[in-house]
Amino acid sequence: MCHSFRTCPLPIATLFDFDVNGVVSGLGLFQNRAVVGDPYNRIDVSNAMAIIQKADGLIQYYVQVGGYSFP
Repeated sequence: MCHSFRTCPLPIATLFDFDVNGVVSGLGLFQNRAVVGDPYNRIDVSNAMAIIQKADGLIQYYVQVGGYSFP
């Protein structure tokens, strides 16, 4: 049993040595003849994604999560 990550065996010690990347895109909508109940303008995050990856060593992993929105 290891008490810290530095005293663990090599595959477990490097388990939390990973890269984090992210992507975000936005959306803006403006209209001049909106119908009743529909707003004249909107601003929203259309896509958002986070990627966590460890691509080297004995234990490797890739996690990708995200969300999207339609106007």
